[in-house]
Amino acid sequence: MTTAKPSVSIRSVAMPAEHGGWGFLSEPILLGLILAPTLAGLGIGAAAAALFLVHQPLKIVIKDTRKGRMYERTRLAARFAALYGIIGVVGMLIALATAKNRAFLLPLVLSLPLAGVQLAYELRNDARSLVSEIFGALALAATAPAFVLAADQSGVVAMVAWGVLAMRIVPAILYVRARLRLIHGKPANVSLALGLHTIAVVIGVALWISGQTTALILLGVGVLLVRAVHGLKIAKPVPAKTVGFQELFVGLFYAVVCGVGIVL
Repeated sequence: MTTAKPSVSIRSVAMPAEHGGWGFLSEPILLGLILAPTLAGLGIGAAAAALFLVHQPLKIVIKDTRKGRMYERTRLAARFAALYGIIGVVGMLIALATAKNRAFLLPLVLSLPLAGVQLAYELRNDARSLVSEIFGALALAATAPAFVLAADQSGVVAMVAWGVLAMRIVPAILYVRARLRLIHGKPANVSLALGLHTIAVVIGVALWISGQTTALILLGVGVLLVRAVHGLKIAKPVPAKTVGFQELFVGLFYAVVCGVGIVL
């Protein structure tokens, strides 16, 4: 292997470049804590955070190794990958040791193929593709049902938790992509984004009628729809970072509303 020593930014190695991912990490953890606040859940949350963080350094290590090169950033990335790996293992050990029901492993196992697809896209330098973003966010969303099952709560509640997050994730990703294209003066599929939000409202109504959640779910999906209509039809162009922060706060609000709605 050849060796080179360029200056390297720790942040670029240790932290993901996509800011939107932080919301998709925090929302299921927050929802899980509302539905089933346990020590096992905290362990699961730590493992999920480690999985989210390890993507960036692991991607760097794999890419550089494939090229037969060992840079300063490669060694730094390997250290961060190891650190995140340790955190993830410790989190899972805590969850396994304290969970009331090890069925929590099921949603985590089911999420692995989704995470694998996202990693494959990242290694192809296509991390911002629609498939990569949706699959990665859905994989992180498995954290919420894992919280629920670790507390030995109903499997139905676990499925509802994953479902309400999917109702947020898919429309939100299409909304943000459409809004950013409009901000940059490019054509965007506004109808698809708004249509998915409308479908989420319909599903929310069905969950309420079936008794799986209270009417608070309607507040959650309603706010998402209103912000989508405003952002795609009314709002003036703003920096992409502003859109990201708006989505973070909207997502956390949605997680709280849905969590309280399911608990009640």
